[in-house]
Amino acid sequence: MSVLWGDPASVSALAATLRRAASHVDAGGRSVRDQLREDAPGWTGPHAAETRHHVGALLTQSSRVAEALDSIGRRLQSDATDLAATIAGLRRLEDEAAALGLEVRDGTVRERWGVIGVADPAVARADDENRRHVQERLHTGLAALGRRRAALARECATASQALQECTAALRGRSAGER
Repeated sequence: MSVLWGDPASVSALAATLRRAASHVDAGGRSVRDQLREDAPGWTGPHAAETRHHVGALLTQSSRVAEALDSIGRRLQSDATDLAATIAGLRRLEDEAAALGLEVRDGTVRERWGVIGVADPAVARADDENRRHVQERLHTGLAALGRRRAALARECATASQALQECTAALRGRSAGER
């Protein structure tokens, strides 16, 4: 088959990387929060209050970043599992087609080239029915794969937008501090 299905292992690896990054961002935020609490009791005055306010705003954004990374990581892991199951189903369908003397190429089920049996109208009708049945199942599998890819693209776009908003807020905060 010449259709590019996708690579569940790469999607899963990306998901794991994003979830690890989320964990690091969250741990860093907790460390900063704990350090600020530790230093805060003896630190007073307008500069201290302003610094605590800015650090609090940065921690809020870092928490949003960690949540976005973890969320897309979980979704990607789920999508990787679904993709692997869909690909396995499509491969089984290819094997079934081959057992029936058919081949799957570019999303189409067709008879293989060459002599495939005795010229019998009843057998030819049965073969044609088998081809149509396999073709219907192939279209169903490919449509499911397309829907999953489209959903994944939407999820990635949503996560990207959330991360862009967080970084814009952080940049605005940094620019405002100067």
